[in-house]
Amino acid sequence: MNLTPVKSSAVEAVGYEDGVMEVVYRGGRRYRMEGVSQDQYDALLTADSIGRALNSLKATCAACARVDDEDEQATGLAIGNAISAAVNGPRVERR
Repeated sequence: MNLTPVKSSAVEAVGYEDGVMEVVYRGGRRYRMEGVSQDQYDALLTADSIGRALNSLKATCAACARVDDEDEQATGLAIGNAISAAVNGPRVERR
């Protein structure tokens, strides 16, 4: 998949192919999102805030997982928490 560099404080590059979007965060974390339409990807590229757009997109994602750079296999980590942390800061548990 070809990746396109983006202007974002949290995201380095994104790519899209056949309903699958790949997101590379600054620092190297990589995630795959399945079930993304071409229109959704195009809207992401033109969004004022890539991070906020990704945060909204996660609700419609059919399958989202972190990709291990070593072997390109999904590790099963949820992208939602990573996106939220990148956009909103780390989650704080309240008791």
